[in-house]
Amino acid sequence: MNQKRRIAVLVGSDNDLLQQGHAGIAFLAEQARAGTIELLGVETMSVHGVHDEWREYLGERHARQDVDIIIAGAGMAAHLPGMTDAVLGHALKDRQIHVVGVSFEDRNDDENTRAAELSIARVPGKRLVCADAKGQFTGPDGFLRACQFAVRGEFAALDLPKPRKHVSRSISEALRFIEESPEHATKI
Repeated sequence: MNQKRRIAVLVGSDNDLLQQGHAGIAFLAEQARAGTIELLGVETMSVHGVHDEWREYLGERHARQDVDIIIAGAGMAAHLPGMTDAVLGHALKDRQIHVVGVSFEDRNDDENTRAAELSIARVPGKRLVCADAKGQFTGPDGFLRACQFAVRGEFAALDLPKPRKHVSRSISEALRFIEESPEHATKI
């Protein structure tokens, strides 16, 4: 990773931007003013609502090689961090851009908060960082810690994720596959 880290922030909605709290963005701005990092901006775009723009944004960042770390945060289903990492790793074969994932709280529904946490922590084959020694990056405090980690943390070299194969089956083939599997025999 470059000496002076180049960091961008990506959140799923304006509500997420408001919910992350002032401290994290203020910390990044302070670090940029001090010359420690280059802060490349704060983008609000939903992986669901503006999928094409989000995908184009990632493609441009990959092509220009102008960012080292994307701090990606979202609430509820929180697909943005994991999908950002997946597109960078699988589709773009990117070995440079690290993703730091933040789950935002739903102060009215603990289940939504937990769903956001799990949707980031349990991304299969993830390369993204979603926790530090104090725990998962959740809510405003977690966002501040994610920003601090992006500036000062140690990142492992990025490997490309192992591809999964695409299998197309007819309905009868799918039924036969299920019926012949050892897992199916133990559930009967």
